[in-house]
Amino acid sequence: MTGVAQMMLGCAPGYAFTAAIAANTQNYNVRAAALASGWDGAVPLLAEITVEAGVVVGSSSTGAYAFDTGAGFPAGSRIRLVNNGSIVGRGGNGGAGGNAYYGTPPANGGNGGPALRAQAAIAIANAGTIAGGGGGGGGTHTWSTDGETPTSYNGVGGGGGGGSPAGSGGSPGGHSGSLTAGGTYATNGGGARSGAGGSPGNAGGSAQHGEASGGAGGAAVVGNAYVVWEGAGTRLGSVS
Repeated sequence: MTGVAQMMLGCAPGYAFTAAIAANTQNYNVRAAALASGWDGAVPLLAEITVEAGVVVGSSSTGAYAFDTGAGFPAGSRIRLVNNGSIVGRGGNGGAGGNAYYGTPPANGGNGGPALRAQAAIAIANAGTIAGGGGGGGGTHTWSTDGETPTSYNGVGGGGGGGSPAGSGGSPGGHSGSLTAGGTYATNGGGARSGAGGSPGNAGGSAQHGEASGGAGGAAVVGNAYVVWEGAGTRLGSVS
């Protein structure tokens, strides 16, 4: 991240903050980054953040945003985001398989996480992708090859959704998702399938026999009322 300087805006002081995100990172917060660079939080902030091509801004959990403006900016502040890379929520985990022997049902897939939250006015030029994490797929049971008799203490989980890092596949047998796709379904001994993970911003699939449901896809943008779009680019998931 480069280029921070104090400057005068007419008679009012302001702080210019220019940041280039050139390597993969997680949970980027504009306010926190500006404070760390030397901004005092009192004068207006003039910030421009660029996510470079090929860079992924992700999230460490489905409960946290990949990119957040933060809140509490002084009057006169201006924030602009240029996204040439990917800002993506974490994918939901696939549901664990059921324990047919002990009567434990398979688990639903986890919800995908959100990508970007605006809590203050921001202009966004999106030439890349802003995507919520995909929902995890629902789990199923493991059965014998005749499809009738449970033979394993553990079932087959659904795949995780897309995101960075990707949602994990349910245990055992579930496939983890990737940045662009949900994990594929797994097939049990009787040929029944778990739910596949959802692609970024989309819900995960339910198990073939409806034993467990897929998780919801994560939001691409939360706080859209604060956003002025200079270019929408690719947005996967809800914008609200």
